[in-house]
Amino acid sequence: LQSLPRELEVPADGILRIRPLRELETLRRDPVVMENVELKDVSGDLRADRTPPGRKLLDLPGESVEVRVTVPRAEAERKLFGLTLFADGKGGGLPLVVRPETGSLRLGTTEAPFAVSDLPPGEDLVLRVFIDRYLVEVFANDRQAMVAAYPGHAGKLALNAFTVGAPTRIAMVEAWKLKPTHAGFREAQSRRVWEPARQ
Repeated sequence: LQSLPRELEVPADGILRIRPLRELETLRRDPVVMENVELKDVSGDLRADRTPPGRKLLDLPGESVEVRVTVPRAEAERKLFGLTLFADGKGGGLPLVVRPETGSLRLGTTEAPFAVSDLPPGEDLVLRVFIDRYLVEVFANDRQAMVAAYPGHAGKLALNAFTVGAPTRIAMVEAWKLKPTHAGFREAQSRRVWEPARQ
């Protein structure tokens, strides 16, 4: 899979930071913002063969999208919390789950180390999710990054959220449509602006 360009940094605390290239923010348009979203505990709806339905947050505003979800530290600690991308309302879709019991972040069937309890005191959980049709890339607090593909994405734009163990408040959900990154390339192809001027 091809991932987004990233910025890597090792600050004074010695923990590698992994961020999407800051220039990607210039591609944002048509913002959608939700604040103080309350999620109910879905412990009663847990089944091994599907993702909990949870609550629908929004319909993704297109096939190229950035979503940023901020959960207050006190709300995210010691609770299983997740998003379902491409949710179908029946437990299908691509799950993104913060799992405190294993200290991991799960995207689809892949897990990577990430624990909210390891974040510095006072730092909230921040998930940045980039979606390009069936490709999904996630950055968690600039400390973990994951990529997945979800071929069954067509026609499924719902973004759901769920929590297990106790209610959870999401401080903010932000979503942006993203302009195509290859627009300049297409222009250069048609106008051949890359060729040197002839003398």
